[in-house]
Amino acid sequence: MGTALEPYGLVYHPQRPQRLGVTAPKDWDDLINPKLKGEVAQCAPTRSSSSNATYEVMLSLHGEDRGWDWLRKLAANTGHFTARSRDVPTVVAKGEFAAGFAVPSYMAFEEKLAGFDIKFVAPKNSFVTPEPMAILAGARNPKAARAFIEFLLTERGQKVFMERGLFPVTPKYKVQGAPGSTAELAVEFTGGVRSYFEADVANVYDELVATKRSEALKTRFRSDIEARWDELKK
Repeated sequence: MGTALEPYGLVYHPQRPQRLGVTAPKDWDDLINPKLKGEVAQCAPTRSSSSNATYEVMLSLHGEDRGWDWLRKLAANTGHFTARSRDVPTVVAKGEFAAGFAVPSYMAFEEKLAGFDIKFVAPKNSFVTPEPMAILAGARNPKAARAFIEFLLTERGQKVFMERGLFPVTPKYKVQGAPGSTAELAVEFTGGVRSYFEADVANVYDELVATKRSEALKTRFRSDIEARWDELKK
């Protein structure tokens, strides 16, 4: 059962792009601006399921040939491959890099809560997860598990998510909070979004295609990106 919306997208440090003479990134193509050479941080899809999903978005948008061409251009602008996807928003928040891929709530938003200057934007075409939860077969307390999931779908339950930078799973609710609250900080962090049902965001991730292509994607990443990274940067 889907419980909250989470689009994977871009994080950026508001001041660093400004110093480089570029506007804040809003869509994927903004990351391959030549002025961002060496300024992009990402995690390899071989180490991160969220990076893998984002690579799948690019291949779904452009097709195999143009998609890999785009990913090679991204590698040319990449200044650092982190050990974990969680580290991408950390290095961006510290101002070490201008932008990168990130999962907003339990990764990038934590940096905002820690007091760093960092912003998130969901590009028009993204990977959008409904943060699914399930009752395990053979669970000891299936009634309690069901009650918990039902609670998460109530207004009170959705507010619990909103306080952690997640967004309502239905258009019935919008992120609202008192001035200075964590919920309002989430709205600021995402550039004013209160509901992704009102934002121009679409899910282009195809689970069946991605599952079949997963190992081939990782293999090609090693040969086309990792093995040629120095060459691509030149």
